[in-house]
Amino acid sequence: MGCRRRSPRPCWSGRPRSAHTPGPWLADRGRTARQVINGMVCKIRTGLPWRDVPDRNGPWKTVCTPFRRCALSGVLAEALQQIQAQA
Repeated sequence: MGCRRRSPRPCWSGRPRSAHTPGPWLADRGRTARQVINGMVCKIRTGLPWRDVPDRNGPWKTVCTPFRRCALSGVLAEALQQIQAQA
C-alpha cells in the first residue's frame, strides 16, 4: 500500500457558514468570495481568457475552479434565470 499524504489543514467541521465567511476553497488563499465572484463576472462580461483575469481577483485558477463548479452544478444557469425574471 502506498503512503497517503495528510493535509495540514483540518477538514471542514460541518458548521454552517455565514454569507460573509469564505468557503474552504478560499480560506487558504486570503481571497474573499466577493473578489472571486467579481473575477467570474469580469470573465463573463469581457470574454477574456482565464489567464488574463485581473490580478486583483486572485490567481486565475482561484477564480476558474469555483466558476467551473458552479457551472457544472447548475448554479449559474439558475442565477441567470432569476436575474432575467427580475428584469
